[in-house]
Amino acid sequence: MFAFSTLGICRVADAGYQDYFRPLSFARLYANEQSPSPEGERSLSASELRRMKHSAEQLDSSKQEGGRLRELEVIFKDASYKVLVCWNSGGRFWYLETDVASTTACMPSRCTQDDVENTIARMFFERIAAPGIRPEIALVREIFHWGQLQLDFVIVGMDGCGSTSLHRILAQHTEIQFTNLSVFNVDEDFFMIEMGRQTLPFRTQVERFNLFRSELRRQKGDSQVVGLYQPYMWNVEMLRLAMLEMPNLRVLATVCDPVDRFERRMHGQSNPTDDELSEAVAVQLKDDASVNLVQKWQAWRELGDRLLFVEQLRLSSHETWRTISDFLKIRRYPNSFRFPLYNARGSRTSLCRHRTLLQALKERFKAEYDFLSEELGSQAFQLRQTHCERLDSIKEACVKDRCSA
Repeated sequence: MFAFSTLGICRVADAGYQDYFRPLSFARLYANEQSPSPEGERSLSASELRRMKHSAEQLDSSKQEGGRLRELEVIFKDASYKVLVCWNSGGRFWYLETDVASTTACMPSRCTQDDVENTIARMFFERIAAPGIRPEIALVREIFHWGQLQLDFVIVGMDGCGSTSLHRILAQHTEIQFTNLSVFNVDEDFFMIEMGRQTLPFRTQVERFNLFRSELRRQKGDSQVVGLYQPYMWNVEMLRLAMLEMPNLRVLATVCDPVDRFERRMHGQSNPTDDELSEAVAVQLKDDASVNLVQKWQAWRELGDRLLFVEQLRLSSHETWRTISDFLKIRRYPNSFRFPLYNARGSRTSLCRHRTLLQALKERFKAEYDFLSEELGSQAFQLRQTHCERLDSIKEACVKDRCSA
């Protein structure tokens, strides 16, 4: 493997470094980055432009072969490989951004943030820029790997399927502590959502989280299992790929009757007329997130035994909670513990009174019912029993912290 040339604290001006490490260290940090714009083409050297266009062509090819999901997988695996190669070579991986272009680069480990930001990044871009162009450095940040994030488990959703109940009950366990690293909501932590466009995390992001964890364990003991709750993560493909790169992470996902969840998404329409209900259903069916669920569930299943699907209707069962406790490797709840359901409010619309429309929705979600029936072996999914057919026996219903018998 090529050895870094370091004179003094940090010096990488020799041509060998640039020529060797440039093709090995380039990776997309943001998967939605596009090919160079016309302005960028005037600012990049011909060889650099050819390299970037070749990379774009390879990604376009993968997209044609397997669609957008395949393209994202290629980008993620490539980025993960590049940072590991850099570390194995004794380097540190950096994200460099100017007013005209951005890239990643492997630098000698001796190079500090100041070295990279004030000297090396400018040399780096001037070397690849067209003659006469002096790029302005906008951002320089060191990159880490997802596997360095010391997170034990996540609740990825699904929203509207009992994720609040799962979170609130787990939060009562003495060995569980949830993160609260974002300012948006008391319950839901947007820390991971904020990184939902990145193929790799920044060092500052990883260290911020790991510091939170170490402080928590210092205060409450090493037995604390740290989790993050954000019920919309199930729908963020980039985060699923990130979690695949976190070998010790366990993932909980609540699921429920597809028609019931579909109705909850229309809960803003109270007691609509027949015409209004039919129109509301038609509009909602256009939302991919509410109809193309099987493909997403199958993708999450790539996590293998690190993923546990939890049926909403079984969240009051001690058997279910024994399974969850064993999955998270925490002490089981005592037999006297009660498991209330939060935000369980029954019907939101008049759908139950419109049997023809209800039956049509069941047929529309046939693939979802079949998947859940096979995955969980639940009779409710086999029979496609919505809340309209079953009599939900909710002994205690709660909205956030307020519970009533």
